[in-house]
Amino acid sequence: MPLPDFLRVHKVRAPNLMWLLGAGTSASSGVATAAQMTLLLKRDLYCAEQSVPVGVLADLNDPVTLARLDANFLDDPRFSGIRPEDEYAAYFEVAYPNEGDRRRLIEEAVAGRTASYGYRALAALVALGRVRVIWTTNFDPLIEQPIARVPGSEVSLTAAALGEPDVALRAINEGRWPLLGKLHGDFRSTLLKNTRDELRQQDERMRTALTESCRRFGLVVVGYSGRDESVMSALAAALDAPQPFPHGLFWLHLGPDPPLESVTSLLGRSRSVGVDARLVPIETFDEVMARLLHLEDLPDELQRFVSPPAEARRLAELTVPPPSPGTWPVLRLNALRMPSFPTTARLVRCRIGGTREVRQAIEAAGSRVVAVRRGDGVIAFGPDDEVRRTFDPFGVETFDLAPIDPTGLQRGGSTDLGLLYDALPLAVTRERPLRAVGRGRTHLVAVDARSAGDVLGPLIEAAGGAVHGSLDTGERWSEAARLRLEHRFGALWLLLEPAVLVEGEGPDMTEEAKLFRRERVARRYNAQWEAVLLAWSKVIRGGDQEAELRAFGIGDGVDAVFRLAPAASHSRRGGT
Repeated sequence: MPLPDFLRVHKVRAPNLMWLLGAGTSASSGVATAAQMTLLLKRDLYCAEQSVPVGVLADLNDPVTLARLDANFLDDPRFSGIRPEDEYAAYFEVAYPNEGDRRRLIEEAVAGRTASYGYRALAALVALGRVRVIWTTNFDPLIEQPIARVPGSEVSLTAAALGEPDVALRAINEGRWPLLGKLHGDFRSTLLKNTRDELRQQDERMRTALTESCRRFGLVVVGYSGRDESVMSALAAALDAPQPFPHGLFWLHLGPDPPLESVTSLLGRSRSVGVDARLVPIETFDEVMARLLHLEDLPDELQRFVSPPAEARRLAELTVPPPSPGTWPVLRLNALRMPSFPTTARLVRCRIGGTREVRQAIEAAGSRVVAVRRGDGVIAFGPDDEVRRTFDPFGVETFDLAPIDPTGLQRGGSTDLGLLYDALPLAVTRERPLRAVGRGRTHLVAVDARSAGDVLGPLIEAAGGAVHGSLDTGERWSEAARLRLEHRFGALWLLLEPAVLVEGEGPDMTEEAKLFRRERVARRYNAQWEAVLLAWSKVIRGGDQEAELRAFGIGDGVDAVFRLAPAASHSRRGGT
């Protein structure tokens, strides 16, 4: 169902529709979602068991970090057979088996959070009597806070935490609204539910309260993935009544990924028994609530309560005051815009595991291919014969093309972005005297001491002569640049960060090498830093003009082609 259709349905049915809110509704308030919490739990387990500092895995959007965590737990018997929807509970259970520890961890996660616009809008609908019953799987107090602060309202919210099922049942039977039922407990509760066994053994009477209410009201679900078996089974149990969800079941689905099978199954079974069950694609919780309020006649006092502050402009013209002659600083942005980048890859469906197995297959075949595992199959760049040779041992079923979704690149951990990261260093180094070091977001390109070329001229000049060499310790060094991809303002950008690479960096690096690297970078003040950054831009583009970089330079197969705009944006001496 399109969102505008749902908005009109809600206007008519509002008092007879309950709401079920999941973790996605608190994301804009800064509270971690279940998926984000799962990553944090994985990192805690990994760092504690492998004696790795947390700072090493600080960026949980880094494809390399994600792959590292996934690979570590792939064959761990503690998580064998775990479905994606059970991961959050399973990792919480292993990482923090003590209920008190979990409660303290969640209390820290929600402390100091402020209710977003969507929650203020929900509070306004409660004050108007348009929302009477709210259920939530969240632990935070973001629903209650704004309801208590609605100006001029005499609303008295009945809140039933997990240990208070009778409170919820009495409120429903006596028609005392508004009611808030916390299905997984309050973060202050001693009956917090967030492990696998606990979620499956949801308090029977609280489940009864939810099931019974679904036989009297319709339900709107938002920000909830459907990954908790206890909640989903309670919703399914309501379908056994003669007239379940009499005013409809509306599942508001966030994001481009399809809903879980448990959700589609519930909606399908609901429709089979005559329920008006719909999947409604949405962008954000805040957007939905704002558009619901557009159809309501809000008193001025409520309007002022829910209206967000004026949105800060993210982009604005800037005039830099002219400095005195010969003075700095210069502001040079280290970003090269990509007017175009790969939007199609080869799609191979075969019997292979995850991305780790894909990369092992490439290494075993010694092929010129970059590939990752996505939900619909293996997506790859490279010559077709090399791709086939790599994956034929796994029984290639189809050999097709797959789109790379530009909107997905905004999510730092997307598989498509990981594939571009694998291909980018090949494209940057293929026709230049450079070599790639590392993988993913830790990738550097460094000057190749075995190669030379006029293209290094700007870098040699900016660096003061040498761009590679040997130390007295025998360690070799070279000028380098870190590469990073960012999707911002509707475009993809290549970010450059000049660096100095010493061979064999790690715990065995000598103190002399550490001092050399530190001093070489520290002595680059604004003027030289700006020159080095501009020089790297020219080296990678091969000059000042727009450049096209190809990972393979092939005619047969699917190449990864990146086009770079002419220059890094900069501002100096009164420019904008």
